[in-house]
Amino acid sequence: MLNSVTSVASCSSPLPRTRFFALFLALIAASGFANARDREREVSVPDGHKYQYLESGKHGQVVVFESGLGDGLQTWAHVWPGVSRFAHAFVYSRSGYGSSESRPGMRSAEIAVEELREVLRARNLKPPYVLVGHSLGGLYMQYYARNYPNEVAGLVLVDSTHWSQVPRSRTAPRLAGVPGVLTCSMTPTACAEFDGIELSGQQVHESAPLQEMPFVVISAGARAEQVRPAPKLITVPVNDEIDAMQRDLARQLPDGKQVMAYRSGHYIQNTEPELIVDAVRDMTAGLSHR
Repeated sequence: MLNSVTSVASCSSPLPRTRFFALFLALIAASGFANARDREREVSVPDGHKYQYLESGKHGQVVVFESGLGDGLQTWAHVWPGVSRFAHAFVYSRSGYGSSESRPGMRSAEIAVEELREVLRARNLKPPYVLVGHSLGGLYMQYYARNYPNEVAGLVLVDSTHWSQVPRSRTAPRLAGVPGVLTCSMTPTACAEFDGIELSGQQVHESAPLQEMPFVVISAGARAEQVRPAPKLITVPVNDEIDAMQRDLARQLPDGKQVMAYRSGHYIQNTEPELIVDAVRDMTAGLSHR
């Protein structure tokens, strides 16, 4: 799932509050990301493997961002500046993305989460964390929350991959993408993660159910167009199956909340970053009152 939609605001009328806020956040992100390269650092875990990361915000709840297939920490450029105004934002690149060193072999949710926990320990960031995961990163964050609930204060999924997306694609004729693909034209790391999607889904499904925690699912509401180039093998069109899976994600907890990003395709963090910032803000505010 790597398709995205954007919409063009009319200049003939005043901007609605949500669009004004989006523009405001974009300006913050632009000014912050201009110096992001200076803020990016590398941290070594005990075996010497190095990971690229960025931290912003000195105080407050630690919010950990996990990117989707093929993406490094830059995918959150429009989100972390806003979050860092009220929380401690931690953004990193998984192995093989950005300047993080790659690792051989197949990638899976279990492996990705164990590596993330090593990185967080190396940075001396104490749990519990608010986890934010996009696409495949959302599948990984579900594994984290299910297997280490004592380390998780809340979970935000941004158009997340569903644990049964690959097997469902074999029986749903309108669900595009994964079945029948024999080769991968992405980077070696992305191909290794792509090859591990079904295994990752199994790992999530076979884990204990989510325990009660603040939980928000933010889902794309416009999937018909594609403005970001994406591998054809994982492009997902508008269809009822994807929407049903998004609703299914939100139903994992009785109090789970689904937010629709009606102006966005898959990359909600680019087109409606305020929805993610608002969700994290509301979540951290609620946690502070517990």
